[in-house]
Amino acid sequence: MYNKFAINSTHAWLPVIFFLIIIAIGFFVGLKRGLKASLINLGLSIGSLIVAVIVTLPIVNSIVNNLENTNALPSEIGINGKIQHPEIVYPLVFGVIVLALMLFILFITKLIYWIVLRKWSMKKFKEAKKEGKKLWGNRFSGAALSVASFMPAAILLTNFTGIANYENKAIKANDALLKIITFGKASGISSYGPAIAAIEMALEDQKYLDGTNELFNKFSQKENYNTQLSADILLALRDKSKNFTLEFNPWRDDSSERTVELVKKGQEFINKFNATKESASLLAFAIYNIQSSIDKEGFKSSIEELIRTLESLNVDLSQLNFKQVVENNQPIGLINFSSENKKLLKDTFIEILGIKNVKVPDDSDRNVNARSNDEKYMYVLNKVLDQLLLATVNITK
Repeated sequence: MYNKFAINSTHAWLPVIFFLIIIAIGFFVGLKRGLKASLINLGLSIGSLIVAVIVTLPIVNSIVNNLENTNALPSEIGINGKIQHPEIVYPLVFGVIVLALMLFILFITKLIYWIVLRKWSMKKFKEAKKEGKKLWGNRFSGAALSVASFMPAAILLTNFTGIANYENKAIKANDALLKIITFGKASGISSYGPAIAAIEMALEDQKYLDGTNELFNKFSQKENYNTQLSADILLALRDKSKNFTLEFNPWRDDSSERTVELVKKGQEFINKFNATKESASLLAFAIYNIQSSIDKEGFKSSIEELIRTLESLNVDLSQLNFKQVVENNQPIGLINFSSENKKLLKDTFIEILGIKNVKVPDDSDRNVNARSNDEKYMYVLNKVLDQLLLATVNITK
């Protein structure tokens, strides 16, 4: 339901209409109240926004710290019930809290102004009227300043219309303005729309999650890596640069129609998250927090067995490359993701599957086999991620 609702082209007008209504209110308020009152409102609005942004920083940091330290969640979430990397949702929460704080501060400051300065302001206005000053010029100047004073609230409130349609230029323009007025700290709700749409898909059909799980499991199954090697086989695989390209066949063990269709569901599901950087960050957040369901030991065991096989045949790991075998026209992995999103997700998998504080040998090092076991594992892990899971090339039929 949300998918159809959020991509409905008629909803593209909602942020425009909502934004213009707020700006129109600001215009007529300024027209009625004049220059001085509007100038005061502009100062209060800007001041309230700055204070709200400053105050929001420690509030959101506190929320993130509390989420990191809580262990009241089910053990299968994060690590032992503790949420991992809650800072990923920081930009989403920031925009919501800034709006609430800004409106609250603005209400308090305007209340104080009304009580303390209102009489003085009206007195000056009446004096100007008696002196015959041009009130219409005063009013239109006030309208212009009032529109400016309403602008932060219009941007922050219009942000919420992004849930209705995340694929239009108007809401993307508002998201850009939101970044500016929050000094780069907040992200628009619309930028998380593709992730929300993907989550709805999974809630409606369990096969999307099952397919995603099956897709990632393909990379931890030993039988999918060609570890049955011999000197003769390697000789046939060697290229002009004396490197060896090994096949990774995710369909080696099971290429049944059911499995292929299931993996297609998983591929469709994860591709949804590639639409925006923020949606990709939510995928990273999900992976961090379901890592207990990832067969990390199986993956590590597969890589280590491959390393032992190559070492036994006197092949240095620096000579190793991978390519994915595609059957049924179905390559798997994060192959369609943007470079920025691939980097984000590579860092995620490195943290989950890798070994901390281990330097990865450089590709120019032609004697990787002389490195420690941990360094060799991290070297091959990077190759698997770059050339298979995150590959844009080396996918052959």
